[in-house]
Amino acid sequence: MTQKEDAEWRNNRERITYEEARRVLEAQESDISDMDDKALRTVRVTALLLGAGAAAARVIGTEQLNTIVTVLSVLSFLLSLAFGAVVYDESNEVIGPTSQYIERLRRDGTSAHWEQDLLAQFDGWIESNQEVVEYNEYLLKTCLVFFMLGVGFGTAALLSLSLFNSLLMLGIVLLLLTIVALSFGRRAG
Repeated sequence: MTQKEDAEWRNNRERITYEEARRVLEAQESDISDMDDKALRTVRVTALLLGAGAAAARVIGTEQLNTIVTVLSVLSFLLSLAFGAVVYDESNEVIGPTSQYIERLRRDGTSAHWEQDLLAQFDGWIESNQEVVEYNEYLLKTCLVFFMLGVGFGTAALLSLSLFNSLLMLGIVLLLLTIVALSFGRRAG
């Protein structure tokens, strides 16, 4: 900040609080954008895998596929698509003053100094964004779980495995993925 901008704040505490709150909003915006990107990529890959699976089923012949496993795969992929679309659609974060807030300031409908009023507004914006982050995180994880189930069941269907063998294979794959995810989580943390 320049000296001129510093002079607008009544004290250093308010200025630092403003700067930190602004950084939190920017980080939340980045998190939400990242989740949107992951959801969109998952939707695209899911659509491609559904198309590839349909083409493979046509080549192999549908009579060779285990119907129950195939239905579970398609259903899992469709749920992944749905949750991915909802993640993308639900991202309505607040990144700064809303039009209502700006209109209220313009009319000077607040008795507090504008700096104090702005700082008070940050609390609501950050809380609202945190709810969006947590909800989108839940939806994205659900999307990815259904994606993995779709891949597992789809592979089992194309290999013409029985339902029991499909579930066994899926369990082993999910166990390995969990172990890998946990080991990466420990390294990152």
